[in-house]
Amino acid sequence: MNDFRNHSAAEKIGDELHEAREHLSRAGESFKGAVQERVTELGEEAQKYMKITGIAASIAFTGYFLWTMMRGNRSKKIVPTKDGRQQIVIETRQEHPLVTSIKTSIATFLLSIAKEKIITFIEKMTEKHEEQSAARAGVPQGTRP
Repeated sequence: MNDFRNHSAAEKIGDELHEAREHLSRAGESFKGAVQERVTELGEEAQKYMKITGIAASIAFTGYFLWTMMRGNRSKKIVPTKDGRQQIVIETRQEHPLVTSIKTSIATFLLSIAKEKIITFIEKMTEKHEEQSAARAGVPQGTRP
């Protein structure tokens, strides 16, 4: 009879351990799914911010490039006056009209290339985002409008 009680108690403990393992396994899978979902969300946010940063950097670089091209050749000099004070003199050199025309053509060409690259980048990022959204939703590729 004593063996029967020990066997019954051992089975009960075994069942409790099995249930505890299953519970931990389900909790672990749930936690793993939540972590994977959060990582995916963070990746999407990072892509969004990288796209915005890329566009902003492109605009800033293009603006700086155009500003340096269009400001011309200027130089500042500090010249002493007869009464002992100092005066800042800005000298500008007139460019030849052909040089100005070439600079304008180059700037227009580079801006058109930058515009095309930015548009291509945005289209690829949008397409990639749509594919990832469709994959997560379980929709086969090519069936989305």
